[in-house]
Amino acid sequence: MSTDPEFGGLSIAYDFGPKDAQKTLVILHGFNFHSGIFTLLLPLAEEKGCRIVLVNRRGYPGAAPYSEADWDLIRRSHDETAEGADAMSRFMHNRGGDVHAFLVDFVRTADPPIKKHSIIVVGWSFTAAWPAICRAVLSV
Repeated sequence: MSTDPEFGGLSIAYDFGPKDAQKTLVILHGFNFHSGIFTLLLPLAEEKGCRIVLVNRRGYPGAAPYSEADWDLIRRSHDETAEGADAMSRFMHNRGGDVHAFLVDFVRTADPPIKKHSIIVVGWSFTAAWPAICRAVLSV
């Protein structure tokens, strides 16, 4: 899996369970911990016959760092102004783009190929909205 920013800069930390499973659960970690926080779920993959993919987001082990432009949006988002709210909105929109690019790369490079309608994307805590933002990015 690439950590090249054109693929969202995200990284697979753990990929566990049958590669040809009927369902693939992709989990995005929250703010303070990397995806290792979810490793207790991995034994369930074999038991339930699903594939679990734990993803590290930008700035965490194996993933690309945030760009300087993203850091600028983060700094500006702390302002309690319309400009600060706009900066946060653009930062989160970019993260939805990261998730989309990651999923496209993940599906495109999967071996064996991933079945249609078989991926479930879950965001925990800070990333809870990212799957919905990803969908919004696609509709723009």
